[in-house]
Amino acid sequence: MTGMIEKVLRPFLFVFFKIFLKLPGHRKIMRPFANRFIGGETLDEAIEKGKELAARGFSLTFAYVGEESRDVNAAREAELAYISLIDRINEEKEKDRQQEKEEINRSCLALKKGGVC
Repeated sequence: MTGMIEKVLRPFLFVFFKIFLKLPGHRKIMRPFANRFIGGETLDEAIEKGKELAARGFSLTFAYVGEESRDVNAAREAELAYISLIDRINEEKEKDRQQEKEEINRSCLALKKGGVC
């Protein structure tokens, strides 16, 4: 039964989505469904969303749309985007490390004032 349903639905869905994707405003309709899988339109948006998810205990991967380009210039652009992403993630990690160090130092100073450290 499932195979028969698939045989009937597959061509229908293929044509439906082919037409749907040409309609103006289709992105606005699809955005809520896609947002679950899209970090953002910019590097800053993706980093912020990644931080939020990591804080909630999720493991993350980042992918740049355009990474499977067949054109040399587009491939170079994708390479530069990945390098920027890696650099930015490393910068954010360093910021987090610095904040942790500052918190430890503040705690130690507070303890010293209390005669504990």
